[in-house]
Amino acid sequence: IDYEPEIAKIAEKLPCHTLFYRYIKWHNLAFKLPSQLSIYDMKLHYADFHYKKSITLNKLLIFLGLMKKTKLPDRYYETHHHYFTKKQHNAAVKLISAMGSGSFIKAVGRYLGLHHGT
Repeated sequence: IDYEPEIAKIAEKLPCHTLFYRYIKWHNLAFKLPSQLSIYDMKLHYADFHYKKSITLNKLLIFLGLMKKTKLPDRYYETHHHYFTKKQHNAAVKLISAMGSGSFIKAVGRYLGLHHGT
């Protein structure tokens, strides 16, 4: 990937920085798509299936126009924090902040300690 110099300095601190690049680009595009296609969207947060499982599932079913047929199984929930060192985590936050769209940053802010996530 041909990063801009300031982005390259951040990326080199991350293992598998190309995966972070793809992750950011994918989400930037995903947040643009609904308005470009004039379709409704729903943003789901991984953590909400742990902390607010019933509410989140009900919102999803309503959005999809489906009925609940069975109980949602329990899921193992974990965050990304034990996969990365503090230095790597900080580099990931910097990379997302530098490359991510405003909508994407707002959506993932709660997971990255950016305090303006939804």
